[in-house]
Amino acid sequence: MRRVRIETPSRLHLGLYNVLSDEGKLFGSIGVAVEPPNAVVEAVECDGAPDIRFANRTPYDLGDVVERVRRGVSGVDRCVEVRFLQSPPRNVGFGSTTQLSLAAAVAVHKVMGIDPDVPSLALRMGRGRISGIGVWVFQYGGFVVDGGRFSEESMARHVSVLLARIALPETWRFVVVLPRGVKGPSEAEEDWYRRLEPMERGLSRELAYLVLNFLMPAAALGDAEVFGRALTKIQRLVGQYFSRYQGGVFCCRETSVAVEALLESGAYGAGQSSWGPIAYGLVLGEGMAHDVAQGVEKRLEREGIDAEIMVVKPANHGARAI
Repeated sequence: MRRVRIETPSRLHLGLYNVLSDEGKLFGSIGVAVEPPNAVVEAVECDGAPDIRFANRTPYDLGDVVERVRRGVSGVDRCVEVRFLQSPPRNVGFGSTTQLSLAAAVAVHKVMGIDPDVPSLALRMGRGRISGIGVWVFQYGGFVVDGGRFSEESMARHVSVLLARIALPETWRFVVVLPRGVKGPSEAEEDWYRRLEPMERGLSRELAYLVLNFLMPAAALGDAEVFGRALTKIQRLVGQYFSRYQGGVFCCRETSVAVEALLESGAYGAGQSSWGPIAYGLVLGEGMAHDVAQGVEKRLEREGIDAEIMVVKPANHGARAI
């Protein structure tokens, strides 16, 4: 009886350095793999007719993930039970949908003796159509930059190309603030991007300049201060563009206050992951992480904001069998 168990990191989506341009360039993105939290999925060969069965042992509704897995896996030649053993919090900015879907689909394929192409599998499940960050984090981990696309038609044909993957220093930490009772937008509306207006050319150039000349070199050199300053600028600029769609630079008051609190408490840089509501701040080492977390906690208490605060580290690896 074959059994495959896969663990994946989560991801923080650090922003888009290109959204839409008059020339047709779409969705260049940056992000980083982090852990904890992790997704853990197991696939086990079982008795019965060829089919995929599902057992959800997490506290979250994973109905959308199940549908994606069924869409992505074809040619099932045996009975396979997929067990969702652990999931990051959902619809908050950790990228759980992509990680759980890919982990489950890859595990099923491996039980059948197949080593699938991850980007192609992701596209069949409707992942990686906008940003490729979740797919490349699943495959490689680390700090990743994707190149976007040159046309909307290409979104259905390939995941946004991976431009860079950089291992981050083991001493880096992210203080993550998750406001309780606040959720990011549902992923049910997958064509939200059709409502976007082209990004001003000057803004797009400034963002690309920051990514190429500061963020990527700082990641490669392990310079948290330069990385943090560039990241904060990128987040503010991207947030200003998206403010017309999310009501402000950040998704909500809770996240905005959390970002302010992270910076006030000493984080080198801070921002919102994806559509939020997760806020994160970059620090060095456990001691600094503890001090920043304490400062954030005090500020949130004064503001009447209830939130979970956790410390996560970069994951310089992708999904792996455990």
